Amino acid sequence: MRTDFPEFHDGWFDGIRVGEDTATLYLRERNGKDRTLILEGVKALQMDDFRQGNIVVELETTKGARPSSNTPWERLFPSPHPSADQQYHDKYAQFLEAEIAKIVSGEHSLVVLSPAYGADLLAVCREASFRAT
Repeated sequence: MRTDFPEFHDGWFDGIRVGEDTATLYLRERNGKDRTLILEGVKALQMDDFRQGNIVVELETTKGARPSSNTPWERLFPSPHPSADQQYHDKYAQFLEAEIAKIVSGEHSLVVLSPAYGADLLAVCREASFRAT
């Protein structure tokens, strides 16, 4: 987990702009300070439940460590249908372990935005960094 990010508990997630392999997240700290989080080299991004007034519980990234075992990978990388041949399930498991290995090695970052209300975001990218606003 990164500890150099500002604290966003009870802050707001105001918006997102997605490019070909980038994403810009617009956040506001509880004290009202605007922040912009840039995701570069986006490999996968999924967000549910964006609403007016999204409130953040936690914003965290994992890079250079194994992600939490309860990371909902299925949201980013859907698995084969249960009735699919076992070879596809095996290939999926290998693919997923390779993606996790890239996070452990520091090649990729996992970004998790957990909501108190509204948007719930997961992303895998090459780098996540804040830009001064």
